[in-house]
Amino acid sequence: MLSFVVATDPESNDMKTRSVLPIVLIAAAVIATGPALSAGVPKRTTTIKVTACVPGSDQMIIQAGNLVWHNIAGDPVGVRRDECPTNVTTITSYTNDNAPAAPISWIPTYNGDGADSDSAASSSLSPTFDPGLPSRDVTLNVSETGHGYVSVRQSPTVDNGYQLVIEIDNADPKPSMFTLTIAATEK
Repeated sequence: MLSFVVATDPESNDMKTRSVLPIVLIAAAVIATGPALSAGVPKRTTTIKVTACVPGSDQMIIQAGNLVWHNIAGDPVGVRRDECPTNVTTITSYTNDNAPAAPISWIPTYNGDGADSDSAASSSLSPTFDPGLPSRDVTLNVSETGHGYVSVRQSPTVDNGYQLVIEIDNADPKPSMFTLTIAATEK
């Protein structure tokens, strides 16, 4: 049996000992059940919801708490068109352990190329939203409403700086409102 000195009695100079076996058994039980105790803890999920009028084909690029639109064809997102009910991009984000933050309303701007033409151009950077896309490995779930095709072109990884690229191709000849909901669950 393992034992250790608890104290020395100053009057008799006797050493009192205690068995460490019960302590070792308790510690082993706590260590063994550690994973079982954490198994019930839900993984953190960050949800980012983006609503915008997409006139043509565009990429939405999200890194951390910022968004950029990259125009591929047609008018870029944010350019005022009569067919769009709004030129505002709305961004809402939250985690499974917090209430949604106040929505951010943003009108993307473009410098020169692409502002009113079919040439490719990238928008201004959105205001920062919090929580943003996590800078760690995640499992993505992307859902959308709108007329067209949505595809994940690049998943966030350490190699690309945790940048997410989603392509939206509006199949309708008229601009269409899209709402994309991105749920990023930490692995």
